Amino acid sequence: MSPRVGRALAVLVALATFAPGTAGAGEARTRLDRALRSLKDAKAPFTQTRSSSILGTSMKPAKGTFEFKAPRHLRMAFSGAVATTILVRGDTAWIEQPQAKQVIRTSARASGAPPLPFLEESVAVLERGYELEETGARSLTLVPRSKSVPFRAVDLVLDPRTGLPERVVVRQKDDEELRLEFGRWTVNSGLSAARFAPTFAAGSKVVDL
Repeated sequence: MSPRVGRALAVLVALATFAPGTAGAGEARTRLDRALRSLKDAKAPFTQTRSSSILGTSMKPAKGTFEFKAPRHLRMAFSGAVATTILVRGDTAWIEQPQAKQVIRTSARASGAPPLPFLEESVAVLERGYELEETGARSLTLVPRSKSVPFRAVDLVLDPRTGLPERVVVRQKDDEELRLEFGRWTVNSGLSAARFAPTFAAGSKVVDL
């Protein structure tokens, strides 16, 4: 698996459940909660970068399209010379690399990394795993309640139109950051369930990790 795909998978697919927290009632919380409670499906282009305070930006930005359908189904398709698609259904993830005719199947839950916040049904559900701090009318910081996960915090900037994140920054414990910048969101357009089915090109070999 390429480092780019591994990092993207780690950011996108862990859905571990922790101890319950206490929800607040600030503007950013309210904005995000309203978006989550009404969300059936969503789609947006994205740009992904990785950086550290020591090395600066250490990889070429990756671009693609992100799609989500409740409950907890997602598809992340990277464009470019080496096309890669990540599918997630609940706690199982598939990473398809058509050029290599290979599909990696793994446990999303076992990765121990943060979910993107719109994989949850409400802020109350999100706060089972995170302490939420409002840092502005459209910004939140999520600090994991579990000390065993490999990241320190997740910073969100919310889109004023939809309430979904326009920026997600994962601050990892090794001083690295993974950043996702989302373009314009299309929400509740009726994405087909077939978009999230684990079906792959003929001749693809599935490898379990």
